[in-house]
This record gives sequence, structure tokens and C-alpha cells, in this order.
Amino acid sequence: MTASLIESERSQCKVIAFGSEPLSASHCHALDGLRGIAIVLVVCCHSNMAIDGSNVFERYWLGLSSVGWCGVDLFFVLSGFLISGILLDSRGKRYYFRNFYARRTLRIFPLYYAALTIYSLCRPPFDGWLLHWIYLQNWITVLSEAVPPLMLQPMWSLGVEEQFYLICPLVVYALDRRRLAQLFGLVFVAVFVGRCVARWQGVDPLTIYFNTLFRVDTFALGILLAIAVRDRRLRAYVQRIRGPVFWFAVAGLAWVGVADGGFSWLGRWNQTVGYTLLAVLGAVAIATAMDHRAARKPFRVLLESPVLRYLGNRSYAIYVFHMACILILKAYYRIRWQAADKDGVLDVLAYMTAVLLCVALAEMSWRCFERPILSLKRYFPRYGESF
Repeated sequence: MTASLIESERSQCKVIAFGSEPLSASHCHALDGLRGIAIVLVVCCHSNMAIDGSNVFERYWLGLSSVGWCGVDLFFVLSGFLISGILLDSRGKRYYFRNFYARRTLRIFPLYYAALTIYSLCRPPFDGWLLHWIYLQNWITVLSEAVPPLMLQPMWSLGVEEQFYLICPLVVYALDRRRLAQLFGLVFVAVFVGRCVARWQGVDPLTIYFNTLFRVDTFALGILLAIAVRDRRLRAYVQRIRGPVFWFAVAGLAWVGVADGGFSWLGRWNQTVGYTLLAVLGAVAIATAMDHRAARKPFRVLLESPVLRYLGNRSYAIYVFHMACILILKAYYRIRWQAADKDGVLDVLAYMTAVLLCVALAEMSWRCFERPILSLKRYFPRYGESF
């Protein structure tokens, strides 16, 4: 799974409009809330690392939370939308490449490499360890037969995101908006077709799930949405089709669940049709979050709730820490609580404690580590201004 690596982009949002009025900073709050939903889905999905399913309630919970893997697709669409938006708005400005790569480096590298160093001290290196240090961990299934330790397995999506950050500025710089739309429209269709062919030809489902080449359609759709909201005619078109597209995606995903006999991330129909429909649903959610006319509707109210916005703003650190916290509390449970857990309740308590610990660590990381480093962004202004 993944965490969003993008902080609130308030200045970007102010120049986009869905409808007749310009966006305000509150629309960025809604995107924070959307990231909050995504990280909640991811953390809930990994509850199976701690909860054994020893009673009816736990089994129902595990069945419901198992669909939380779709939070990663939402993060990918968000990344495509926000990052390409930043690049589109700063293209042609002074220090385009330097400022973008410097800001992304300050946001991503320090926490990731600090966590990776700590994890390295806790266990010996394994085959494929180096791939984590160069952001190719999602290619392990292709380049190595190694199985990463559980603490590092969620890091695959950080590799996908970093590869996207490396390539996207070059493409946006080289092409105008029309050619960008044509290119990424083609990418969206080509990846969908390629994933279908690969799955029906027997390619390893894990490779399809982890490999960048089979997942980049989510970023492509986010980029297409970012292009659309910067054109008045396309923006109006997005408004008109948003509702029908939402219900089409929901109906399609319901059919996928029936066809696969569940909503498994490795299901045949999920890996072909389902991933694409999830990306479409994520794009609809972003479009709704950015629409000023939906300000008082329940979905927007939910997205702008303080809890979801807080979790969204801390989602990167929560993602980096959550699996380690869950595994540590699980180990403590097995040593101290498992023998006394007759009703299967203490494992739930262990999981909830792990989640609280993870949020606390994320807050400490933000205040003591991430925020001081991010203050250096003032030397790399987003739109190329000289301070």
C-alpha cells in the first residue's frame, strides 16, 4: 500500500475553478481529507497482521477491511493530479527542474531513508535489499526472487511514486497540454489493455500488482484530470459526466466483486477491469472534492472534517511507520496477552494500540524531523520566483 507524499497545495488550488467561482483554500482541505480516507483504508487493510479472526466480529471486520488495499489507487490518482498540476503551472518558469526535484527530495528522502536505516539495523540485509535504497523495490518480483521483510513490504508504492516523480517533469516540460492529454490518454488505454493481456497470459499476479508499467494508468488519469480543470470547456464537461461516471464505476466494481467472488487485490477481474474502475472512481472523488458547488454536501463535509484532514496531512509518516508498529504490538501480544485472550479481544486492543502509536510517531516525526527539513523549501519556490 501507499501513503501520499504530497502536502497541501493551497496556492495551486486557488487558480483552478470548477464552475463559475474560483477555488478557495477549503478545497485543498477537502483533498487533505481524501488523503485521510486513503490512509485509513490502507491501515485498516493491514489489520490482518494483528487480528486473528477468532470470533465472528473479527471475521466480519477482516472481510470488510480487506478491501482497504484500494487506498493505494486513490493515492496514485491524487499524485498524478497534484504533481502534474504543479508542473503545468510552473512550466516555463525559472528553475523549473531544480525547484521541483529539490522540493520533492526534501519531502520524500529524509523520512524514507531514516526509516530504512533504522529497519536495516533491526535485521540483516536480504537479497534485493539494495533495490529499496534506489527506489526500485516494486521491481523485486522481476529482478529478484527475494521476499522483503513484512516491515518493508508496503514500501513498494513509494518506489512507484518516485519513478513517476522522476519522469513526469520531463514529459510535462517537453509537450504542450494537447499533446500531454493525447499521450496520457493513450497511456491510460495501453496500460489497461496490457494488464488484461498479461493477466490472461498467466503473468504473475504479484508482478501485475507491484510493477510500475501495470499501475501507471492511475497516474495518467490524474494527469488528464489536472489538464481538464485548467480548460473551461473540459472543466464543464467533467462536471456533466461526473455523476454518470460515478455510478458506472460503482456498478462495474460491484460486478467485479461478484465475478471474482470477492474483492481481492489479486483477483483476475480486479487486476484487469477493477484497477481501472478504481482509478476512475478516485478521479471522480477528486473532482467532487474540488467542486465549490458541493461545499455543503455530505461527502465534502466529511472530507473537510478535522480528523480526516489531520490524518491526510500526516499520511506519509503514518504509512512509513504503520506496519512496524503493528508488527511490534503483535509480537508483544503473542508474548504477554495471547494466552489470556480467550474471547479474541486483546488482539484488537493490540491493533488499536499500534494505530495510536503510529499516529503519535507521525506527529513527533512531523514536529521534530519533517517540518524543520521542509522549511528549506523556501529556497526552492514552487513557481520559480527568486526570494
